Amino acid sequence: MTALANTGLLKINTVTFDVKNRRAVLNEARRAAVIDAREQADVYADAAGLRLVEITDIADGNARPPISGEADLPVAHEGVRTLAILPPATLRFDASVQMRWRIAPR
Repeated sequence: MTALANTGLLKINTVTFDVKNRRAVLNEARRAAVIDAREQADVYADAAGLRLVEITDIADGNARPPISGEADLPVAHEGVRTLAILPPATLRFDASVQMRWRIAPR
């Protein structure tokens, strides 16, 4: 890549990184979203003196791959072109979920 960059025949501004099995990673983010939603619902119910009984509705909120998986490449200085592509340490996948619960007194 560096030799190709030194020819001056092409210009690369951004490199994008991704994962092999995007669906599996998004599903893991969805599982984490459900756990988080349950914890939040428990807190609200407890604060209100109630308990959660069962889920009455569940809807996928938003699950998306990272938008920060890009890296700007260094600009050439004094005619010297360098190409150092380093993948990010992590790619963050986010998900959200909307859940409704039947509640009851404690």
